[in-house]
Formats: sequence, structure tokens, C-alpha cells
Amino acid sequence: MYRQEFEQLQSELNDFQYSIVLSREPSWQGHQGYVHSVYTEQYQQVRENIAFYLCGWSNMIDDAVENLVVKLGYDQSQVHYELYG
Repeated sequence: MYRQEFEQLQSELNDFQYSIVLSREPSWQGHQGYVHSVYTEQYQQVRENIAFYLCGWSNMIDDAVENLVVKLGYDQSQVHYELYG
């Protein structure tokens, strides 16, 4: 959803990064599996100027919030999400 819009934002805004991770699409050439590996690798260094926007099932969101806030140390206010389904 909104892939073209997000790709346009990424090309126009220097500080905007957009990552797609699909767990059930074997032909997908991008990140596969779960989103957790992307942010735990790319955002280990906690910065105040980062906001995370996530969309997914409740278990994924729960894991993401725990990883970002509890394990990595980001502030809860930096994590925004929408439940899918």
C-alpha cells in the first residue's frame, strides 16, 4: 500500500527511509522475514530524531515495541503503529 508515495518521499526527503519487509512472499526481492531484523541492525544507535511507523498484526507490533523501547532504548513516543487485521 502506498508504495509509490513512500518511494517518492524517500527520494525527496533526505531524512526519510522506507523499508518493506514481507514474510510470506517468496518471490519478493527485498527484505524477507520479519521487520525486526531491519531496525535492530540499522538503528542500534539510539537517536532522538528518529520515529518508527509500523503496520502489522498485533504480535508483530508487540514484539516491535518491546524491541525498540525495552531492548534498544527508544522512547515510547518515537514508536507509532497501526494494527493490521
